[in-house]
Amino acid sequence: MSKLFSTKKELKEIANILSGYLKLNIGDNIIPGSIMENTISSVRKAEVLKTYDFVDVICEERKIGWQVKSSKEKTALTWKRVKLPDSAKAIQDSKSSKKELQRLGDMIIDYCNKNAFDCFEKYSIDELGFSRLIMNKDGSLTYYERILCSKDSPMIFKKEDFIWKWSHQRKQNKKESLPGLNGINIHTGEKWFAWYGLGENQLHFYGEKTWRPELESNENTIKFKAPKDKMSSKELMKLLKSL
Repeated sequence: MSKLFSTKKELKEIANILSGYLKLNIGDNIIPGSIMENTISSVRKAEVLKTYDFVDVICEERKIGWQVKSSKEKTALTWKRVKLPDSAKAIQDSKSSKKELQRLGDMIIDYCNKNAFDCFEKYSIDELGFSRLIMNKDGSLTYYERILCSKDSPMIFKKEDFIWKWSHQRKQNKKESLPGLNGINIHTGEKWFAWYGLGENQLHFYGEKTWRPELESNENTIKFKAPKDKMSSKELMKLLKSL
């Protein structure tokens, strides 16, 4: 088994810590990314990186690292801000040429892969994993881990797996929303990416849902319920005063 994966005991410890956080009754059953990062760091004897690099948590001793994500089940997962060189011209060219459109999409995939590859060089790690918490609609939570890439095989995505097209501009809450560049997986016909290069350069990753097959039987997964008994505001204030 890869050193990236938590043992059953460690998975239970992760679930217990997160359940304990939810008992504080803060934020409507939302677990921020920072809490997730510190949970993984604590359980796996690792370090949270206070940077904007692709890897969030590393264990120098084992030469491993994790990209950590936490969100509600249906919330678009932000992969990263993708700032491409001379993006204004690349975007303009992509709207008048299929070749340039594909080239722009290829640049996005190259950017994602390079971000991971740079982590291997910068932090001397051998494997990079995905640490993912999903807050489900029914109030339960699912946590799973998977290998993203390794130093020997650093490519996460293949450019030839995607075609690209611009979405139409539309209104949201009476405001015009800027069109995004959608990356469609040619094998499934489903949208995997949406890049908003006309705005804040965010890259939303929808393909993550295809990484969740048979989570119930996956040994690198744990599903647990949010605690019913939660701390009252009075109890929380008493706890904070005692710290």
